[in-house]
This record gives sequence, structure tokens and C-alpha cells, in this order.
Amino acid sequence: MKEDFKEYADDKLKKKDFDRAFYEHYFKDIVKRDNTPLESFFHPKNSKSKTADVPKTINTNYIENISKSPEFVQDFQKYLNEIMEKEYRDIIDSKIHSLVHKWEFDYQQAPAKEKDKVIEATCTYIEKNKKCKLPWTMNEVKEAIVGVRKLFEHQAKIK
Repeated sequence: MKEDFKEYADDKLKKKDFDRAFYEHYFKDIVKRDNTPLESFFHPKNSKSKTADVPKTINTNYIENISKSPEFVQDFQKYLNEIMEKEYRDIIDSKIHSLVHKWEFDYQQAPAKEKDKVIEATCTYIEKNKKCKLPWTMNEVKEAIVGVRKLFEHQAKIK
């Protein structure tokens, strides 16, 4: 959605200012109407803001808050239904390519007698290292999309 918003925003904005302009675009009327801080609409994981108004997690209150903007919900659902799956397919391909390239490089750089150890170390890293982050599968992406749709449908019924 931010990529689409770039078409409307000033190219010279710094990232922090661009993010603020993005949220103002969708939520300024709600901020005025409800006397709510703009920061309460910031995405918890992507915000660099350290104010107390920025939500810490995506939860029911956050979904309720961002659902106050019909334009945001409409644009978000368009992204969810038309763009996200393809975008993630590209991300998954890129991440897998990077991982395989790294493992292949490690294997090729190892002396012949160490190649089995490199394979074993790679497998151990994948299986046991909590910091090993393999990309989601497409099924996981599809399940996540369905879950997010249900959250917003539930929120719409509550309104």
C-alpha cells in the first residue's frame, strides 16, 4: 500500500515523514473526530516511533482502530486479495535462492574432505537453530490471508 501511496506523496520526503504522510492520508479525519493520536494507527512492527501511543502488537484493538477508516480497509483488502500472494511468491523465491546460494557457496569453498561436514552443519542449522528463518510456504501465506480476511470481516460485523 505504501508503494501505491508513493504516487501521491512528495518524492523528497524522508522515510519518517513519508510514513507520517501515509498514516495522515488514511486516518487524519479519525484523528480529528475522535481526538486520537495519529501514532495509534502506526503498524506495531514497522514503526520506528517510540511514543507510548504506538501499539505494541497487532491485536483486536489495533484492527478495530485501523478499521475506522473505510478507505484504508478498502485499499488493504485490495492489496490482500489482488497483490499479496504474488508479492510473497516473489519474496519466497528470492529468499530460497539466497539461502541455497549461500549453502552452495559454503559447500563449494570447503575442501573435499570437509564437504560432508558442511552438509551436516547446514542441516543442523536448519533443524536446530532458532534463528534460522526459512520463508513461509505458499500454503502458509494463503492461510494467513484467510485469517486476516476473517479478522476484518469480524470487525465489520461488530460495527
